[in-house]
Amino acid sequence: MKNVHDPSYKALLQEIVESLPIRVFWKDRASRYLGANSLFARDANWSRAQQLIGKTDFDMGWRDQAEAYRADDQAVMESGEPKLNFRGTANHS
Repeated sequence: MKNVHDPSYKALLQEIVESLPIRVFWKDRASRYLGANSLFARDANWSRAQQLIGKTDFDMGWRDQAEAYRADDQAVMESGEPKLNFRGTANHS
């Protein structure tokens, strides 16, 4: 099994995520973005997914809804259940 810290492993995972026709992102336990695909980055008004890394919802165009998204993040982390097929109501301006 490959080491998840191996750059080639991370590149492969990013390539897989990029190929998906849906918006994908993931965060750390402090609700900071660790990664995303380009579709999500464009929706967030960033030109590249790497620009999101380390940011929180308070840094995004939907900062007015950041507390609600943070509560969702905490609920997912506490339950261990992913939130799939979620349609956000974020203002992306």
